[in-house]
Amino acid sequence: MMKRMINKAAIAKTNYNSAYVAVLTYHALQIKDEGAYLGHIMQGKRIVKTISITCSQKVEAYQINLDFGMLKVEKNQPCKSQEMMVRPEGYIILMNSAGDSNLHFELEKVDKKPSKAIYKTTSAMRAGDVYACTFLRPGLYNLTTNDKQTTALKVLYPDGKLSKEKAQEPVRVKIGGKYTKEIQALPMQGVVFEFETEGRLEIKLIEGEKDRGLVKSQVQRYKASKKKKAAEPKKYQWRNPKHAGRN
Repeated sequence: MMKRMINKAAIAKTNYNSAYVAVLTYHALQIKDEGAYLGHIMQGKRIVKTISITCSQKVEAYQINLDFGMLKVEKNQPCKSQEMMVRPEGYIILMNSAGDSNLHFELEKVDKKPSKAIYKTTSAMRAGDVYACTFLRPGLYNLTTNDKQTTALKVLYPDGKLSKEKAQEPVRVKIGGKYTKEIQALPMQGVVFEFETEGRLEIKLIEGEKDRGLVKSQVQRYKASKKKKAAEPKKYQWRNPKHAGRN
């Protein structure tokens, strides 16, 4: 029987930052140009893992997934997986099922020239890139774009009128377009930020919603029925009585 695993990092998460690849979030970085790339998983300035990525018209896939939680990123060893391949206009989907470890991602384009250029980085999302978050805790969050513009994000406490269809449909927000004063979402409902210009997002919980007892009031405490005391088991002497008292 498999043990049930509880992701404590996901349950406790109240802060989000588009610069890092973390739990309850994903980044979608678009590759428009054909060529050879190197994807670096970074911790500060240190490279902890490098993966080869090829973008070609000959490839059918428009999406490749990279879960940091499935890789042993603590050791600087070559990735054992095969080379990743994607079509132009396709996306690299980044996630981290393990938790928050301050890891970010840099996509480097490999040219014939000696120098290499950073094509994409999560530290500064660019036009066409997507950052999506899932919020578990209801409350009021503060969303800051590029350390300047702020927006209120309200994760509403669910009620009995909640429909599954509404919760499954993500909330979409344009970053760099028309300013949005307030965003509303439900717990477990995805909020998708679509970047139209270069930028970075920080989202922090500033006031958590208090428990309203909507569930507790409907749950009755289970009382176990009284059972007769089990009869005291008989005691047996496992030694031969002839030898009682002898050592």
